[in-house]
Amino acid sequence: MKTAAFVPVPDEDLPVLLPDNVDFEKVGNPLENHPSWKFTKCPSCERDALRETDTFDTFFESSWYFNRFCDAKGEVAFDQKSAQYWLPVDQYIGGVEHAVLHLLYSRFFTRALRKCGYLNIDEPFDGLMTQGMVCHETYKDSTGWLFSKPGNEKRCRRVRKF
Repeated sequence: MKTAAFVPVPDEDLPVLLPDNVDFEKVGNPLENHPSWKFTKCPSCERDALRETDTFDTFFESSWYFNRFCDAKGEVAFDQKSAQYWLPVDQYIGGVEHAVLHLLYSRFFTRALRKCGYLNIDEPFDGLMTQGMVCHETYKDSTGWLFSKPGNEKRCRRVRKF
């Protein structure tokens, strides 16, 4: 199969419905493994074509999951009353990669959901702590940093200010 270009689905063919008979037991993308769904005809030239099988961006699911946690047993994506009670999240703890990508998308989703009337908050998280943040005082003397390596002492040694 030759690849000519990416071609959008014509408006009259929307929405593209996903198949009901998807096997979630196989490893990998279920749509990629589906025996027929990804095979179609190009709407421009009528030649054989492949559908895109990645239906969501990498961060789509991780951008709103905290709303679901407010009522994990509910029958809807998230319950507005529970979200109103529990959100925003008090403290988010994650790696530095969260501060750049995931949290940016979470903020976007939260603002979009607020604009659509589903949430009543502006920010999804009140606080952020990333692994590796220094949260206590450190000291230095003429020989260098004190407590630069993990120690076995049970209490902190106080040193004078320099």
